Amino acid sequence: ATSFVRFQDPRVQWGGPNPDNAYWRAAIDPSATYRVWGNVSGVRQALFSLNEGDMQLEHYGVFGERSLDELAIGSDGALEILLSPVEQPGNWIAMHPKARLFLIRVYVSDWERDVSPGFAIERVDTAGLPQPEPGPAALARSLDRAVTWVERSLAFWNRYTQEGAARVPPNQAAA
Repeated sequence: ATSFVRFQDPRVQWGGPNPDNAYWRAAIDPSATYRVWGNVSGVRQALFSLNEGDMQLEHYGVFGERSLDELAIGSDGALEILLSPVEQPGNWIAMHPKARLFLIRVYVSDWERDVSPGFAIERVDTAGLPQPEPGPAALARSLDRAVTWVERSLAFWNRYTQEGAARVPPNQAAA
C-alpha cells in the first residue's frame, strides 16, 4: 500500500534541515493513478510535485509541480488531487515516466500558529486488488536500494552542510 512519510519538521529531521517547511513523500508508480487528499484549512502555501528521486542519488527531476493557490479547495478546506498519466477532471497532475516520488512541501512561517496538516494517498486504478507478494529478487533489490540510500545520504548531506557553512563567515547572516 502507498502511504506518506513525513519528514523535515521539528520532530523528524533529515538532510539539510529547513525550518520553514514540513514535507511528506510517497513512492509512486508513474504508470498508475492516485488520489491524494487532506484538509488544508489554515495552510499559507504548499507545493505538490512529482519528483524523479533524491538529491543524494543525483536524481533531480521535478515534474508537474503545482502550488496550493493554483488548486481548487472546498469551502471546508478539503483538497483532492489526482495523479495520473491520463487527464482527469478537477485538480490533476499529469504523471511523468521518470517520476518515482510524490512530494508535498507545506510552508510554515510560525510553528506555533500555522497549520501543518496530514495527507493521505491511495492508488485507485488497482483498488480492491491484492498487492503482489515481492519475491526474493525484489526484496534483495529493495534492500540494496536502502543501503545505497543511507550510504549516499551520509556522504552527501555531510558535504552539503559543511560546504554551506564554509560559504558564510561566522556570526554573519548569509546574503
